[in-house]
Amino acid sequence: MNVAVERLPESQILLDITTDEQEFAKALDRAYRKVVTQVRLPGFRPGKAPRRVVEQMLGREMLVEQADRDLLDPLYQQALEKEQITPVSEPDVQIYQVEPLAFKVTVQVYPTIDLGDYLDVRAEPRPVAVTDEQVEETLTRLREGQSPWAEPTEARPAQDGDRVTVDVTVRETGSEDVYREPLTDSIYILGKDNLFEELHAALLGANIGDTRATEITFAAENEGVEAGMRGKTMSYSLYVKKIEEQELLPLDDDFALKVSNGSAATPEALREDIRKDLLRGERQKARTEVGNEAINAVSEIATLELPPVMIDKQVDSDVENLRNHLGQDHNQTLEDHLRLEEKTLEQIREEMRPEAARRLRNSLVLREIATREGVSVGPQDIDAEIDRMAGATGNAEQMRQFYSSNYVRNLIENEVFERKLLDRVIDIATEGRGPSDPPEEPEAPATEDMGVLPADEEVPIGEAEAVAAQETVVPDADEATETAEPTETKQDQA
Repeated sequence: MNVAVERLPESQILLDITTDEQEFAKALDRAYRKVVTQVRLPGFRPGKAPRRVVEQMLGREMLVEQADRDLLDPLYQQALEKEQITPVSEPDVQIYQVEPLAFKVTVQVYPTIDLGDYLDVRAEPRPVAVTDEQVEETLTRLREGQSPWAEPTEARPAQDGDRVTVDVTVRETGSEDVYREPLTDSIYILGKDNLFEELHAALLGANIGDTRATEITFAAENEGVEAGMRGKTMSYSLYVKKIEEQELLPLDDDFALKVSNGSAATPEALREDIRKDLLRGERQKARTEVGNEAINAVSEIATLELPPVMIDKQVDSDVENLRNHLGQDHNQTLEDHLRLEEKTLEQIREEMRPEAARRLRNSLVLREIATREGVSVGPQDIDAEIDRMAGATGNAEQMRQFYSSNYVRNLIENEVFERKLLDRVIDIATEGRGPSDPPEEPEAPATEDMGVLPADEEVPIGEAEAVAAQETVVPDADEATETAEPTETKQDQA
C-alpha cells in the first residue's frame, strides 16, 4: 500500500491510497474463496468450482468488486494509523481505479494546534472586597426570603413592595381574540419583579376586584419580547385577586440561628458568615474573569482550523440544551419557541454557530495546554476530592459510597481536571499571583452548615455535588455531557 497525503483547508485531509499488484492479487484470491462458497455452478459442488470457471461464468469483474470491497476499509484504517491521523467525520471515498485498487479519501481530522507564545500571555488579578452595604443588602434579602406574606388588616390599594395576584389576558389591540392562553393567579412583587413599566403603573393603586387595562406598543426591533409582539400594540387586562404585604422578621438571635442552620448564634455572627460567603463568591467571580481573559488571549494567538463537523456537533449539543432549558425552566417546547420567535431551526442553528465555534476553539486550545503542561488527574486526586465533598456532609460514609460510583467518579474526574487546568492557565497568566487581590487565604474544611447566601447568590458547586444534592438514584450513564450556556432570559411579558 502506498499513501499520499494532502492537507486541505478547514482541517481536511486528502488521502490517495493505492495497492500494489501483489497485495491486490492476494485480495482477488480471498475474493474468489468467498464468492465460490456463495454461488452454485452447474457440474460443481458448492465451493469446489475452480477460479478459472468462476471467472468465465460470473465474470472477473465480480471478483474485482469483491476484492475492492474487502480492501477499502482495512486500507483506510492502515493509512490513518500510518499517518497518525485522527478523523472526526465520516470519510468521503472516490474510487478512481478498480484493478489494482486505488482510491481517494477526503476526511475532516482533529486540528493541528499551534499555541504560539502562550507562556507570555498575561492577565491581572482582580481586586476583591466586600462592603458593609453588600452585607446589609444580603441580610435584607435573607429576611425577605424568610418573612411571611399576609393580606393587610385593612383593605387598601396596591403599592410598591406588595405582592399581588392577578389574572392576565393579552390581545392585540383591535382584535377580540386572545393573543395566548390567559395567565391565572400570576404573582408579582410590585417594584421588584421585572414587569413592563406600563403594567407596573396599571397595578399601582388597584384594589382587590379591580380590572385594570393598559396598552403597550412594542418596537419592531425590540428583541426583549417574543417575535409575535414586535411592531404591534398589545392590550392587557389585569384582574386583581389578592394584595399582600410583608412584615420582615426581627433580626435577632432566633433568626440568625434559623437561616444559618445553627452555625451563627447572633446577628453579628450571621453578618460575618455572610461576609465570608460574599467574599468567596467575589473570589470565584475573579477566578472566572481572569481565567476567561487568559483563555481568550491564548485562543487569539493560537493557530488552528476548526473542522466544520466538530462545529456542527457542538451546535447539535447547544440545540438540545436549549430544548431542555425551555422545557424545564419555561414549560415550553423548542417548536413553540421557534414559532413565537418566528424563526426556523436552521436560523437558530446559524445564530448559535459563531458562539459554538468560539467555545469549541477555546476547548481545543485548553486541551492542547493540558497536554503541553502535563495536567492530568489520577485516582488519588479523585479520592481526595471525594473525601473533601463527603466530609462536608453530615453522613460522610454514606456520601463517600455514593460519590464512589462510576458515574459520579467520572463527573468528579472531569471537574478536578478542569479545575487543575484552569488553575494552571491562571498561574501562567498572573505569574503565580493568583486570580484575586488580595490573594486567597487557606480556609477551614467546609461543613454541611456553611453557606447562608440567598439561593440566587450561592457560590456555584460542581456537577458531582449537584448530583449528590438532587439525585437519590445514580443515572445509568458512562460520562458527563457538556452544557451550553443558558440563553438570556427576556423581560417578564406577563
